[in-house]
Amino acid sequence: DHEFGTMLVQLLQRQMAKMSLTKHKHTDIWEMLQSFPPVYRSGEQQDVTETIRFIFDKLGSFDQPLIREVFGGELAEKVKCRVCGTVKSRMETFTDLVLAVPSEEQVMRTRILPTTQALLEERLKFESLDADCLVHCDTCQSNQQAGKWCEIVSPPQHLCICLNRFTFNMEKMDFTKEKTPVRVDGVLKIGPFEYTLYMVIVHTGKDATSGHYYAVGRRAEHQDEAWFTMDDSQIKSADLSLLSGAPTEKMKDDNPYVLFYRCSQAPPTPPTRIPEALYRELQKEDAKRNE
Repeated sequence: DHEFGTMLVQLLQRQMAKMSLTKHKHTDIWEMLQSFPPVYRSGEQQDVTETIRFIFDKLGSFDQPLIREVFGGELAEKVKCRVCGTVKSRMETFTDLVLAVPSEEQVMRTRILPTTQALLEERLKFESLDADCLVHCDTCQSNQQAGKWCEIVSPPQHLCICLNRFTFNMEKMDFTKEKTPVRVDGVLKIGPFEYTLYMVIVHTGKDATSGHYYAVGRRAEHQDEAWFTMDDSQIKSADLSLLSGAPTEKMKDDNPYVLFYRCSQAPPTPPTRIPEALYRELQKEDAKRNE
């Protein structure tokens, strides 16, 4: 793992440098994919959230500053005794947050369009546990009824959110895709912190076993930058209707899946510095693409 992680850092450095230096409309990632496990080179679709977690894990996950200082946050899972009011807290680190997406039937019944802000608040809100789900209270010295909730006590600089659209259907014994429209808020609020949207990974496809991923995004620290759709080697101006929760009929199977937000209070990212030797090497490679 350490060897692969070290190699992955070098490959990512090289890929970012290629993207910064190229005079072409796109670059490929084939060199990087060649170093990944065979499942990623099979041509079969892989779940993007699992891939993100795989990459984060190989880069050291929360234990290493490369991930911790960018995507790392801390949650407090809290449980409160309904009898004496004692609160127990358990700290948990995270590099992404998974938010449940209601079914289309639920949305039609309530006539309330889900938003990312509302889904986040739903994830964190106080919930009374069922009467038959008693929790041991150290103060009462017995099992008591309780309630639970979450608090984000240390928000990350960059917040990665997964909209959980894929659920296991026990009747069909297969995964089902929830194509529920969700309004992706341009700004999220977590306590005193404000987060600005800059990237959305979209799953397009009728079900969970097929389809394709593409991205809609802009520069993270330049809010006046234009939005673009990045679909394999095709890059074009983005149609943001699918982020409004009111997609066109043509885009009803294009569903926002993974969202990236940047904390507005986070310090500016240092400018990219490319080692001189790598700079010269990649310039030569890029020039050869014209030949």
